[in-house]
Amino acid sequence: LAPVNRQNLTRAHYERALSYYETGNYLKAQQQIEAALQQNKADLDSLRLRGQIEQAIRDQQARAWKWPMSARASGGTMRR
Repeated sequence: LAPVNRQNLTRAHYERALSYYETGNYLKAQQQIEAALQQNKADLDSLRLRGQIEQAIRDQQARAWKWPMSARASGGTMRR
């Protein structure tokens, strides 16, 4: 086994974050990527992934806010 150091911890958290991100579990991905960045604030892969996770969360929230308003405007059913 590789010795435990900041680089290995960063990579382990990054890999977990990536796995969660790829399965759509953005909140767990966010927790893991923040843990990675606590170990190494300058890790470029982690910084990029954090941006992708944050964008995915914003997109998910935007979709969640649009649906109820559309449903209410159409009397409770979605129009196509």
